Amino acid sequence: MQQAVAAANIEVKQMWTGGPLRKFSTNQVNSTWKPYESATVQGYVSSYVCAECRRDVLGVHWTSDGWKCARCRHNCKSQPEKGKNHASCVLGGVR
Repeated sequence: MQQAVAAANIEVKQMWTGGPLRKFSTNQVNSTWKPYESATVQGYVSSYVCAECRRDVLGVHWTSDGWKCARCRHNCKSQPEKGKNHASCVLGGVR
């Protein structure tokens, strides 16, 4: 039950202005969440979040369109419309 309460406090935030998205919480949800402190954010962090497909990922890469997971970075390089959410960026085309 405590874990469910902690999970309700999870937010997706930028690490810094223009930085990658990451899951933050004021509570340590489980042992994989690590303490984090900056000038603007304090609490615990977990996985990165892709700015394109919004999935939890192990890491993101900077592109001219923002911080993306490896799959979106690879699949969206040739897309003609920048800033669009492309179904090809996600496994099975499902968001």
